Amino acid sequence: MNWIWYVLLLQALLAFFVAGGLYYRHSSFKNRSVSMLMLLFGCHILIYIAGATGFTTLFPSFYLWFYFEVALLLGPMLFLHLQTMLYGKEKLMWYDAFHLVPVVVYWIGFGDVLVLPGAERVTYNELHFLDRTMLWNYLLAAQMTIYLFGHIVLIFRSKNNVENPSALLKFSIENTGFAHPPRAQYDSADPVEISPYEQDALPVGPPGDRHATAL
Repeated sequence: MNWIWYVLLLQALLAFFVAGGLYYRHSSFKNRSVSMLMLLFGCHILIYIAGATGFTTLFPSFYLWFYFEVALLLGPMLFLHLQTMLYGKEKLMWYDAFHLVPVVVYWIGFGDVLVLPGAERVTYNELHFLDRTMLWNYLLAAQMTIYLFGHIVLIFRSKNNVENPSALLKFSIENTGFAHPPRAQYDSADPVEISPYEQDALPVGPPGDRHATAL
Protein backbone atom coordinates (compact mmCIF):
# COMPACT_ATOMS: atom_id res chain seq x y z
CA MET A 1 0.00 0.00 0.00
CA ASN A 2 1.37 3.39 -1.01
CA TRP A 3 2.56 5.65 1.81
CA ILE A 4 -0.18 8.16 1.02
CA TRP A 5 -2.77 5.64 2.21
CA TYR A 6 -1.04 5.42 5.58
CA VAL A 7 -1.14 9.21 5.82
CA LEU A 8 -4.85 9.19 5.01
CA LEU A 9 -5.46 6.39 7.51
CA LEU A 10 -3.69 8.40 10.18
CA GLN A 11 -5.83 11.40 9.25
CA ALA A 12 -9.01 9.32 9.58
CA LEU A 13 -7.95 7.97 12.99
CA LEU A 14 -7.12 11.50 14.12
CA ALA A 15 -10.56 12.65 12.97
CA PHE A 16 -12.19 9.90 15.08
CA PHE A 17 -10.04 10.83 18.08
CA VAL A 18 -10.90 14.52 17.79
CA ALA A 19 -14.60 13.70 17.24
CA GLY A 20 -14.68 11.76 20.51
CA GLY A 21 -12.88 14.52 22.38
CA LEU A 22 -15.21 17.19 21.06
CA TYR A 23 -18.31 15.15 21.86
CA TYR A 24 -17.44 14.46 25.48
CA ARG A 25 -15.63 17.70 26.34
CA HIS A 26 -18.70 19.93 26.18
CA SER A 27 -22.38 19.07 25.79
CA SER A 28 -23.37 22.06 23.64
CA PHE A 29 -25.00 21.34 20.30
CA LYS A 30 -22.31 23.44 18.61
CA ASN A 31 -19.54 21.16 19.83
CA ARG A 32 -21.49 18.02 19.11
CA SER A 33 -22.28 19.16 15.57
CA VAL A 34 -18.54 19.66 15.01
CA SER A 35 -17.96 16.21 16.50
CA MET A 36 -20.39 14.65 14.03
CA LEU A 37 -18.71 16.49 11.15
CA MET A 38 -15.33 15.11 12.18
CA LEU A 39 -16.82 11.62 12.46
CA LEU A 40 -18.26 11.89 8.94
CA PHE A 41 -14.94 13.19 7.60
CA GLY A 42 -13.11 10.26 9.17
CA CYS A 43 -15.60 7.75 7.75
CA HIS A 44 -15.40 9.34 4.31
CA ILE A 45 -11.60 9.04 4.30
CA LEU A 46 -11.76 5.37 5.34
CA ILE A 47 -14.30 4.68 2.58
CA TYR A 48 -12.02 6.40 0.07
CA ILE A 49 -9.07 4.27 1.21
CA ALA A 50 -11.14 1.08 1.04
CA GLY A 51 -12.27 1.80 -2.51
CA ALA A 52 -8.93 3.00 -3.84
CA THR A 53 -6.84 0.18 -2.33
CA GLY A 54 -9.10 -2.67 -3.41
CA PHE A 55 -10.31 -3.55 0.09
CA THR A 56 -13.87 -3.94 -1.14
CA THR A 57 -12.69 -6.34 -3.83
CA LEU A 58 -11.19 -8.57 -1.16
CA PHE A 59 -14.24 -8.12 1.08
CA PRO A 60 -17.17 -7.63 -1.33
CA SER A 61 -19.71 -7.61 1.51
CA PHE A 62 -18.78 -3.93 1.99
CA TYR A 63 -19.01 -3.11 -1.72
CA LEU A 64 -21.24 -0.08 -2.47
CA TRP A 65 -22.11 0.37 1.20
CA PHE A 66 -21.70 3.60 3.18
CA TYR A 67 -20.12 5.90 0.57
CA PHE A 68 -23.36 7.53 -0.53
CA GLU A 69 -24.84 7.50 2.97
CA VAL A 70 -21.87 9.33 4.49
CA ALA A 71 -21.51 11.74 1.56
CA LEU A 72 -25.21 12.60 1.65
CA LEU A 73 -24.91 13.53 5.35
CA LEU A 74 -21.96 15.92 4.98
CA GLY A 75 -23.97 18.82 3.54
CA PRO A 76 -26.79 18.58 6.11
CA MET A 77 -24.37 18.29 9.03
CA LEU A 78 -22.41 21.33 7.91
CA PHE A 79 -25.70 23.20 7.43
CA LEU A 80 -26.70 22.41 11.02
CA HIS A 81 -23.29 23.46 12.32
CA LEU A 82 -23.50 26.78 10.48
CA GLN A 83 -26.87 27.33 12.14
CA THR A 84 -25.26 26.82 15.56
CA MET A 85 -22.42 29.21 14.72
CA LEU A 86 -24.44 31.96 13.08
CA TYR A 87 -27.85 31.74 14.72
CA GLY A 88 -27.23 30.03 18.04
CA LYS A 89 -29.18 26.85 17.24
CA GLU A 90 -29.15 24.83 20.46
CA LYS A 91 -30.93 21.58 19.60
CA LEU A 92 -32.38 19.50 16.81
CA MET A 93 -35.98 20.14 15.84
CA TRP A 94 -38.45 17.68 14.36
CA TYR A 95 -38.16 19.23 10.91
CA ASP A 96 -34.41 18.60 10.86
CA ALA A 97 -35.32 14.99 10.10
CA PHE A 98 -36.00 16.12 6.52
CA HIS A 99 -32.22 16.32 6.06
CA LEU A 100 -32.29 12.50 6.04
CA VAL A 101 -34.68 12.31 3.07
CA PRO A 102 -31.90 11.84 0.43
CA VAL A 103 -30.46 8.91 2.39
CA VAL A 104 -33.89 7.29 2.67
CA VAL A 105 -34.51 7.85 -1.05
CA TYR A 106 -31.15 6.23 -1.80
CA TRP A 107 -31.96 3.19 0.36
CA ILE A 108 -35.36 2.80 -1.28
CA GLY A 109 -34.11 3.33 -4.83
CA PHE A 110 -30.92 1.29 -4.54
CA GLY A 111 -31.85 -1.11 -1.77
CA ASP A 112 -32.41 -3.99 -4.15
CA VAL A 113 -28.73 -3.79 -5.08
CA LEU A 114 -27.43 -3.25 -1.56
CA VAL A 115 -29.10 -6.43 -0.27
CA LEU A 116 -27.49 -8.62 -2.92
CA PRO A 117 -24.67 -10.93 -1.75
CA GLY A 118 -21.29 -9.26 -2.10
CA ALA A 119 -20.05 -11.08 -5.21
CA GLU A 120 -23.39 -10.60 -6.98
CA ARG A 121 -23.37 -6.92 -6.05
CA VAL A 122 -19.94 -6.48 -7.66
CA THR A 123 -21.09 -8.22 -10.84
CA TYR A 124 -24.34 -6.25 -10.95
CA ASN A 125 -22.47 -2.96 -10.60
CA GLU A 126 -20.14 -3.97 -13.43
CA LEU A 127 -23.14 -4.46 -15.71
CA HIS A 128 -25.30 -1.57 -14.54
CA PHE A 129 -22.89 1.10 -13.38
CA LEU A 130 -24.02 3.73 -15.88
CA ASP A 131 -27.77 3.14 -15.68
CA ARG A 132 -28.04 2.51 -11.91
CA THR A 133 -25.06 3.60 -9.81
CA MET A 134 -24.29 6.81 -11.71
CA LEU A 135 -27.80 8.06 -11.05
CA TRP A 136 -26.92 8.32 -7.35
CA ASN A 137 -23.74 10.21 -8.17
CA TYR A 138 -25.97 12.74 -9.96
CA LEU A 139 -28.27 12.86 -6.93
CA LEU A 140 -25.29 13.43 -4.66
CA ALA A 141 -23.96 16.23 -6.88
CA ALA A 142 -27.41 17.89 -6.95
CA GLN A 143 -27.78 17.58 -3.17
CA MET A 144 -24.32 19.04 -2.56
CA THR A 145 -25.14 21.98 -4.84
CA ILE A 146 -28.44 22.66 -3.04
CA TYR A 147 -26.76 22.61 0.36
CA LEU A 148 -23.94 24.81 -0.88
CA PHE A 149 -26.49 27.44 -1.86
CA GLY A 150 -28.14 26.95 1.53
CA HIS A 151 -24.80 27.57 3.24
CA ILE A 152 -24.26 30.71 1.17
CA VAL A 153 -27.70 32.03 2.17
CA LEU A 154 -27.02 31.37 5.86
CA ILE A 155 -23.66 33.14 5.69
CA PHE A 156 -24.81 36.21 3.78
CA ARG A 157 -27.93 36.63 5.91
CA SER A 158 -25.66 36.97 8.95
CA LYS A 159 -22.60 38.57 7.32
CA ASN A 160 -22.88 41.65 9.53
CA ASN A 161 -22.32 39.43 12.57
CA VAL A 162 -19.36 37.51 11.14
CA GLU A 163 -15.81 38.89 11.26
CA ASN A 164 -14.72 37.23 8.03
CA PRO A 165 -17.68 35.94 5.98
CA SER A 166 -15.52 35.22 2.93
CA ALA A 167 -13.34 32.81 4.96
CA LEU A 168 -16.46 31.12 6.32
CA LEU A 169 -17.84 30.85 2.79
CA LYS A 170 -14.56 29.29 1.64
CA PHE A 171 -14.81 26.82 4.53
CA SER A 172 -18.33 25.85 3.46
CA ILE A 173 -17.43 25.42 -0.22
CA GLU A 174 -14.38 23.30 0.55
CA ASN A 175 -16.23 21.03 2.96
CA THR A 176 -19.49 20.42 1.10
CA GLY A 177 -19.07 16.90 -0.22
CA PHE A 178 -15.27 16.66 -0.02
CA ALA A 179 -13.94 15.24 3.22
CA HIS A 180 -10.70 16.93 4.18
CA PRO A 181 -10.99 17.47 7.92
CA PRO A 182 -10.43 20.92 9.36
CA ARG A 183 -7.85 21.16 12.12
CA ALA A 184 -9.10 21.43 15.66
CA GLN A 185 -8.12 24.32 17.87
CA TYR A 186 -7.86 23.50 21.54
CA ASP A 187 -8.42 26.14 24.15
CA SER A 188 -8.41 25.32 27.84
CA ALA A 189 -10.82 28.13 28.69
CA ASP A 190 -13.45 27.70 25.98
CA PRO A 191 -15.27 24.70 24.49
CA VAL A 192 -13.28 23.08 21.70
CA GLU A 193 -14.58 23.82 18.25
CA ILE A 194 -13.41 23.81 14.67
CA SER A 195 -11.98 27.00 13.29
CA PRO A 196 -13.47 27.91 9.90
CA TYR A 197 -10.30 29.80 9.03
CA GLU A 198 -7.73 27.00 9.12
CA GLN A 199 -8.06 24.19 6.61
CA ASP A 200 -6.01 21.21 5.51
CA ALA A 201 -5.35 21.21 1.79
CA LEU A 202 -5.85 17.50 1.12
CA PRO A 203 -9.14 16.86 -0.69
CA VAL A 204 -10.60 13.41 -0.34
CA GLY A 205 -13.45 12.68 -2.69
CA PRO A 206 -14.59 9.67 -4.66
CA PRO A 207 -11.64 7.75 -6.17
CA GLY A 208 -11.04 7.97 -9.88
CA ASP A 209 -11.83 4.44 -11.04
CA ARG A 210 -15.46 3.54 -11.37
CA HIS A 211 -15.43 0.79 -8.76
CA ALA A 212 -14.07 3.07 -6.08
CA THR A 213 -16.28 5.93 -7.13
CA ALA A 214 -19.32 3.79 -6.49
CA LEU A 215 -18.13 2.62 -3.07
